[in-house]
Amino acid sequence: MKKRLFLAVSFSVPVTRRLAEAALKMRPAADKAGIRASWAPSANLHVTLKFLGWTNADVVDAVRDRVREAAAGRKGFDIGARGVGAFPDENHPSVLWIGVTDAHGALKELAETIDVATSKLGFARETRPFHPHVTVARVREGRGGLAEVFAPFRQTDFGQSLVREVVLYESITKSKGSEYVALFRIPLEAAPPRAERQTREVEEGSTSEDANGGPTGESDRARRQLD
Repeated sequence: MKKRLFLAVSFSVPVTRRLAEAALKMRPAADKAGIRASWAPSANLHVTLKFLGWTNADVVDAVRDRVREAAAGRKGFDIGARGVGAFPDENHPSVLWIGVTDAHGALKELAETIDVATSKLGFARETRPFHPHVTVARVREGRGGLAEVFAPFRQTDFGQSLVREVVLYESITKSKGSEYVALFRIPLEAAPPRAERQTREVEEGSTSEDANGGPTGESDRARRQLD
């Protein structure tokens, strides 16, 4: 029996909620622009570290052990969500995404370490540069027309979160779309208290206006901390 697997981290509930709200606001503009897409439910919003693909179920324990070794001694770290974009580009979109900021490179380092660790189990190494993002939609039909869809969110900071764990998910295809089931969670060590406080301040900040006049759900103080 095989499972479709990937390793990922997630944002906090407040930040995930803002991402989902932004995606919900993009949908009418995308429809108007002739973009037909499958939009990810809020429960599926995540940042992929390593896509493993179809994998024998009996390898799951070995993956867990390798990831635990890769994460050993690593402390939790902050990541942010900012801006929007499309793969491969906005004129020929296949994926619509919200960007992920990794100010200190901890997310990239973790992804690269996991890439090396899983390669020892036979998984192919990544050949493309690591580009962290949150997929909000997969385009089925339509080209161009994303200027108005993305305009309100190009400069938006959606917030900052403390990454506390790495999760192995199984992607199960159902009639209503994919469901992601967590098979195991590998916790990171506790972050320094100062990082915890800063993240909490960002997540609990009051609503303000972004550069385009839209709500960001963060205080001015939180914005300064993210810049």
